Amino acid sequence: MGRYWLVAVVIGTILTFAGANEVCLAFQNREQVEMSLAEFVRNRPASRWVKLTGCRVGYHGMVYTAGTRKGRTTLSDVSVPVTADGNTHRPVAVVLCVADRREASTVANFRTMGTRSETIEGVVRGGFLYSGMNKKLQKLAPWKLADSYAIIDEGRKPDMQVGATLLGLGAGMLALAGYVAVQRFSPAA
Repeated sequence: MGRYWLVAVVIGTILTFAGANEVCLAFQNREQVEMSLAEFVRNRPASRWVKLTGCRVGYHGMVYTAGTRKGRTTLSDVSVPVTADGNTHRPVAVVLCVADRREASTVANFRTMGTRSETIEGVVRGGFLYSGMNKKLQKLAPWKLADSYAIIDEGRKPDMQVGATLLGLGAGMLALAGYVAVQRFSPAA
């Protein structure tokens, strides 16, 4: 078994924390909160699952991370400023992280998309491991973030089943690693 049990401990711990975070998110956000963007910025609700109306999504100010994997370009963190009036000269309080299924088309067409009036839905990023927007993206952005900003993962919903599955897999891996460690390090009887 070598040191595979250590790998199982690390992966099991990560899966357990991710599962616990998703289960907590699902328990705490059973209903989606609908409000205007202006109201959200003035008085952010405790709920992290939101539907915001009156949004001006500034695709022209989009920033993203691109990489190459197996010869193909991959996109991540496609981030777009969202304001109530379309003015990105003031600090931006809400950033939309574009859903994976829309990333490629958004990056390819951002010049023609301009600033659009949209209703955005998703989950506000947060949790004990969350550290905010990537510093490199902040430097690249032609807009500045407000002191208290929120990033909304477009289209994401709290999912109890995913959380429970991750939690179960993580706990199972930790139990297996514990069993292997006991077998390996117990004095022979």
